[in-house]
Amino acid sequence: MEAENLAEFYYEKLHDTVNPALVLSQFYGNLFSKEYGRSEIIMFNRLLKLYGRFTIYFSLLDMHSMTEIRFENVYGLISYFAKKRLEQKYGVLSFYYKNLDREVTSIEKLIEKQRKQN
Repeated sequence: MEAENLAEFYYEKLHDTVNPALVLSQFYGNLFSKEYGRSEIIMFNRLLKLYGRFTIYFSLLDMHSMTEIRFENVYGLISYFAKKRLEQKYGVLSFYYKNLDREVTSIEKLIEKQRKQN
């Protein structure tokens, strides 16, 4: 099946399913011509808890557009695309990128106060 037809078919299927991890595993397997099993379903369940079904779906499509894919760490690659999609939609996520300079400065001030008290 052509990638566009697969994408359309699984997008519709993803709307109605009660088990999105299974549908995403099937989509992943068919899109990349890879076998999928229990470990992929578990991986997609974890990703679904973090990002939601459609973010993962579109992350797989983003991944498919890459010219060269290494399948050693698929979980990390899908997570990367999902984070990238969320950052594009909501801007930089503050809980991922804290300003460490401010944190260090505030800790140094606390240490200086403690020294002055002793």
